[in-house]
Amino acid sequence: MRAILLSVLAGLLFPFISCGQSLDEVIKVGNQSFDTKDYYNAFRCYESVLSFVGKDKYKGDWDPLYIKYRYAESAQRFNNFKKADTIYTELLSESLNANMDVYARSTFNLGRVKQSLAKDTIALNLIRLDTNMLRKAWEYYDAFLSKGLSQHLRSFPAQVKKNLDSSPLSEPARLAFETAARKGKADCARAIEAAGRHPQGFALSEDTLSRLPGAVNSRYSDIAPVLIGNTLYFSSIKFPSGPEKLQRQSRIYSQVLKAGYLQNDQGVPKAILEVDTLPQVGFFNDGSDFSHTIHTAITNNGEWMYFSHCPQGRGEDPRCTLYRRKKTDGGWGAPEYLDINVDSTQFTTTQPSISYDFRTKEQWLYFASDRNGPGTKGKLDIWRCRVDEADGSLAAPEPFSAANSEWNDATPFMHALSGRLFFSSDRESTFGLYDNFVWIPAKTGGVVENLGLPYNSGYNDQYYFLAGEGDRAFFSSDRPESTRFVDSLDACCQDIYTYPIDLRAELSVEVCGCGEILPGKDNLKIYDITYCDCEEESNRVSIEELKKYHKYRLVASHEDFVTNRDVVVYFDGSHDGKLDTVVSLSPAFVDYRFVVRDSSTREPLGAEEYRLTLTAEGAASPERPDNQTYRLDPKYNYTLDVMAKNPAYQSKKQLLNLAPIRTTGCEARCDTTYYVDLAIPCLPDSLEGIIFYFDNDKPSRIERRKWTTTNERFNSALVGPYYAKKDKYMKFNLDRIPVTWSQVATQVRFDTILNFDDRIERIDTLLDLKAPAEQEGVETESLRYFVRRAGSGQFNIIPDPVTVGGRIDRFFDRDLQGNLDKFNNFIAYLKNYLETGNDIRITMQAYCSKRVSGTVSNYNDSLAVRRIRCIDATIRESLEKSWAGVNGAERDNYGDFIIDPKPVGDSEAAENFPDPDLDPDDDEGGEFFLSAALDRRVEITSIEIKTCDGGEAFSSDNTIKNPGQP
Repeated sequence: MRAILLSVLAGLLFPFISCGQSLDEVIKVGNQSFDTKDYYNAFRCYESVLSFVGKDKYKGDWDPLYIKYRYAESAQRFNNFKKADTIYTELLSESLNANMDVYARSTFNLGRVKQSLAKDTIALNLIRLDTNMLRKAWEYYDAFLSKGLSQHLRSFPAQVKKNLDSSPLSEPARLAFETAARKGKADCARAIEAAGRHPQGFALSEDTLSRLPGAVNSRYSDIAPVLIGNTLYFSSIKFPSGPEKLQRQSRIYSQVLKAGYLQNDQGVPKAILEVDTLPQVGFFNDGSDFSHTIHTAITNNGEWMYFSHCPQGRGEDPRCTLYRRKKTDGGWGAPEYLDINVDSTQFTTTQPSISYDFRTKEQWLYFASDRNGPGTKGKLDIWRCRVDEADGSLAAPEPFSAANSEWNDATPFMHALSGRLFFSSDRESTFGLYDNFVWIPAKTGGVVENLGLPYNSGYNDQYYFLAGEGDRAFFSSDRPESTRFVDSLDACCQDIYTYPIDLRAELSVEVCGCGEILPGKDNLKIYDITYCDCEEESNRVSIEELKKYHKYRLVASHEDFVTNRDVVVYFDGSHDGKLDTVVSLSPAFVDYRFVVRDSSTREPLGAEEYRLTLTAEGAASPERPDNQTYRLDPKYNYTLDVMAKNPAYQSKKQLLNLAPIRTTGCEARCDTTYYVDLAIPCLPDSLEGIIFYFDNDKPSRIERRKWTTTNERFNSALVGPYYAKKDKYMKFNLDRIPVTWSQVATQVRFDTILNFDDRIERIDTLLDLKAPAEQEGVETESLRYFVRRAGSGQFNIIPDPVTVGGRIDRFFDRDLQGNLDKFNNFIAYLKNYLETGNDIRITMQAYCSKRVSGTVSNYNDSLAVRRIRCIDATIRESLEKSWAGVNGAERDNYGDFIIDPKPVGDSEAAENFPDPDLDPDDDEGGEFFLSAALDRRVEITSIEIKTCDGGEAFSSDNTIKNPGQP
């Protein structure tokens, strides 16, 4: 890969020597000078030959159009744009149809030349854009593209002889011309737009550009300024290499110099005390080895110097490699090769700069290289690697991809304090050749901005450097104001420029407390915590001393408030260095007015309807200016505990966060209303699934004619006698039942019992119980009835005392007695809920056993009604008893209790517990069979609650387990 060299080295200038001997020899010398980037010498050689061509005295073998094109290109290369403009314009008419390669190249370069000439620099601090010249440049770029002139481009002939049929330009090279032309059009369009916004030109209002004096800026190129303390390091391309008598052409190379730099209190240069060339050590600043010593980067501890060494033989491009030198007592040691370099015969590694962050103590070496590798984007890219200043070693390099482009990105400098990377590039949106850019970090990875005019000029502007905290900038430029080794030239060489940067920052602060601005300057102290997060007198600053890129802690205090140290401001360079902020002070106390409400209706509860307490570890009980207001100390975290007298409401306990009052700014008040919403929970899980079981023919009717009425209530008086029959049920249901085999032959199954070794222990014959067809999902396997031979052809059905007896135990203890206890809690819940003013609607279904035949056909239907009425009356009488003494007006605020009865009698009796019922018409069996006991019940099938915690309308379908399940 051909190494890419920056324009500053591409424009190395050498004193013109005599172009004697034959004209063809002069052309040959001109070509050699052009190839080695000695454009001024080439320009003079071509000029000399063309003077003979104009007199028709040149009879050599060289095509005059190519000679004249190289004459124009040489002038362009060392920034003699006016001369190049004149020659390219002449070539357009002379080469059309005669040499279309020259015509295409001249069209393209006229666009570039006129784009550079469009910068009408009136003074260093005022640049005006010539929009007419920009439009002409745009037109030439457009003509090159729209006419397809790139198809005529050919490889430039090595001998430039007449009638030499050179080959067409390669496809990548041709496309590069088109890409550059499109970029040129876009840059011109943007510049025209910018000029429209600034018709009077781009002027500096405060910063003032100045060119360093002649002690630094020579008549050749002076570049790469780095100010360390009061020493300015820079490189100058003005040193001849080797004894002149050994060279037919005098060549010059760069060396590193330093200048004593005197500045006033404001950092303005007062004088350059002295300029010295750093002593030669090895090939560093060796004036005889045909190489450039260029760039200076010194670690923060001053122990290591990094520089570029760029050999350049005749006819070669310089290729650079990085080296380091160790500080010694007398200066600097011998150059040491760095491992971060790559093959210098193929790639260049150059332009080192050091960035040290005093806050993090991190140190990086930035450099430019055209090497290949992951993350590179083409041409020169910016790279970096960590520096260990103790031994000068470098970590593995990494590309700084956030700033790199497909173009040349070079001369990097990271200003650690601001976190901004400055660099130069010929990428899109430049004002001409190389421009200075800045990469600004952002949350999304950063943005790249052109520094704009007049810091960029339309010429080559590079090597941007910020001294110290960023209050003074340096850069190199070959703009027309630069000195020239030949005064007759319009432009030539790079000089070092500088200007001050105003780092002053403005901060507007309001110190507030309880919604009011607190007067007095003594309320605020400002500490610069950029380098030390501490509050010491040494880093305390006044509000007039604030700077960009610094971080400050604002400490606000007042005798009536708590000191606030939580506000930190950072001037990142945006907002023109202006910030507005508010520091809100927390008072010694805040008044909280608590309003306790029903979470559904948002109606407040009366103060007598709840109990509210506030506690905080270490804090005294808060004062109470009134019944609902509590005076709280913001230093504590209070626990709020609210409990309503009506137990239907859930109590609330939470940590009270006072932070919003302390941090919300001048709008914050020191009193607030705090709403506490108490919710009514929906029916607790512990009260769901209530089933009311009744004894046979219970509750009793009032008289025979009134089968649906009863005076009995579902209470212990009704349930107790039923529970007393538990032993009778147990005896009846565990008694063996004699049968013949024919009675059970179709209802037996065999169950294999395995022991712990998975061996068959025995095979049981069991009665295979069948659930009714309409209840096929009923579980029956948990109850076991053994079928055992009794002798003489007789068999017995023997209930398993574990499974069957256990189910009878659970029925009486859990289902009968347990549901009675739940019923009492259920009534208490209803009472509390109704007292909140909300209604409850309950749907009940009643069932009866149909184990006994011979009864009156509608008796069971009436019994079902009677059982529901028993439950209804029990609930209502319990509620009335609890509300005894409550006046009518208050009772009117209570909710309504509604029961929707759905008696189904025995028509839909569950019949869901199969048992060995071989004689269902037996009266005793109809009473004592477990299946009959489970049929005699009332279920709550749904509860509708209009408001509860969980929704505006709540409907709970009964999820009661099937009573047949054990």
